[in-house]
Amino acid sequence: MLLPSPDFASTEPQEAEYFIEKIGKMVIKIYPNPTTEKITLQISNMENLQTGIFKLFSLTGQLLQEQPVHSTTTVVSLAGLSKGSYILKVHINGVTEDWKIIKN
Repeated sequence: MLLPSPDFASTEPQEAEYFIEKIGKMVIKIYPNPTTEKITLQISNMENLQTGIFKLFSLTGQLLQEQPVHSTTTVVSLAGLSKGSYILKVHINGVTEDWKIIKN
């Protein structure tokens, strides 16, 4: 097996730094994770969206942010939050999915 030389090392986010989830016909991509300032929710097939909202929680269950999802790209700011782990809940068309978000 050949390994890339250090000259080809990249500082760009690696593909492992995002989540992809399918809710009905919509595909949700959440990136980057871990992050330092913000995460992006990117949703394809938005024409199937009836209702959408995201909520960001601390690990103790405290609601930190809540915002409707109206467009294909939604940015969630983690500025002002301490380093650590958070729970992102995305509720779309009656289905809720949870992701663990890490802020460095």
